[in-house]
Amino acid sequence: MILSVGILTLNSEERLERVVKSVADFADEVVVLDSGSADGTVELAKALGAVVFHRTFDYFVSQELPALLMQGGLGALP
Repeated sequence: MILSVGILTLNSEERLERVVKSVADFADEVVVLDSGSADGTVELAKALGAVVFHRTFDYFVSQELPALLMQGGLGALP
């Protein structure tokens, strides 16, 4: 089984490395769903090995389902 971790981001460059590293020991895949960051969030996520997708933010709950669907793991942690 693959364990995927989904991370929703918007201008999260300052926190993202700490978050990705906190799941690195147990996650097989990290998926970042970015909402249009203007800082270096997307570039950093890719550099940390995350799979990155973009979806324009409308409201929080509507970001969760696409994030889950973009993850390849069977046991997903949104």
